[in-house]
Amino acid sequence: MASRRPPQDDRKNPTSPLITSCRLCERLRLRTKHILQSVIIGHRTSVSLCERLRLRTKQILHSVIIGHRTSVSLCERLRLRTKHILHSVIIGHRTSVSLCERLRLRTKHILQSVIIGHRTSVSLCERLRLRTKQILHSVIIGHRTSVSLCERLRLRTKHILHSVIIGHRSSDIRHPNIQPMYKEIKNRIESPTPPFFKKLQKGGLILIAVGTALMSAPVAIPLAIVNLGGYILTAGTIITAVSQVAKEDK
Repeated sequence: MASRRPPQDDRKNPTSPLITSCRLCERLRLRTKHILQSVIIGHRTSVSLCERLRLRTKQILHSVIIGHRTSVSLCERLRLRTKHILHSVIIGHRTSVSLCERLRLRTKHILQSVIIGHRTSVSLCERLRLRTKQILHSVIIGHRTSVSLCERLRLRTKHILHSVIIGHRSSDIRHPNIQPMYKEIKNRIESPTPPFFKKLQKGGLILIAVGTALMSAPVAIPLAIVNLGGYILTAGTIITAVSQVAKEDK
């Protein structure tokens, strides 16, 4: 009778399917652990940046909190999904090439989702920082513009009051030459304007429009441009007034 061979133990064979499956599971576990560590570090960095940005404005902080909750929910779903994959691999202990390929593609998809989510979070924080900087810049420029307008209004009011006081004093009987001067100014205004001064008057009106547009722009512009708009407006007003009182010599 032929002698029977004793059954071989697959665990002592380094090329057995069970050993290969265990090595594959170990590599997958280490890779998943690395993914989770990267997600946790990226999440802490994001939270630290959001905490610094929260000190700037309360309204923008609400958007950061919503984005933070979305990031936490994504990390929780990723953890549960990875745990489910590890559980399936440990229970299965199979060396199916198709299963390993599906796990590789699934892990690659998870890595891509994590990288895209991290970039989206960084991009959102960057846009939030730039938006906060723009808002603060607009507030500072608006405050300076308001102070400049108030100062010009105060000087203009003082000039008007000074002119009224001087005009009141000049209307005394002791100044008989005031009436002819008023009549001369009235005749100049009512007389036809020469062609050259008509063109000059149109140019003055264009300067007034440009200066008004620069001073009342709805967007945040530098203070130097606002001051330049005031100078252009003043120059256009003077040119228009002088052109209006010009007349031809007979």
